[in-house]
Amino acid sequence: MGESISLFNHPVRIVAVGDMAGESINMASGILRSSPIEILGSGLGSFSQNDLIAFNSQILPELFQLAADRKLIIETQVEKLADIETVWNKEMEAGKRLVISIN
Repeated sequence: MGESISLFNHPVRIVAVGDMAGESINMASGILRSSPIEILGSGLGSFSQNDLIAFNSQILPELFQLAADRKLIIETQVEKLADIETVWNKEMEAGKRLVISIN
């Protein structure tokens, strides 16, 4: 059990956003015992009601204002999905984000 995932020599991170593929996952316990897997949830359900109110009333307006003032700059390096195997673990410059283009 877990032979295919044990080939990884680095932690595996699974980020689940939404539930279009289903509301639950099945995973063999052997995979969890033998691998450094981290499972994260994401989406509106991960915020408390107070956090969501604060985000919408304080953080989001400030974020939009920074973008409008051209003070919010995110440097990216765009790579093609076809090159994912090569670029997935690519070292990026500090502050730069890798973006995978599916087009």
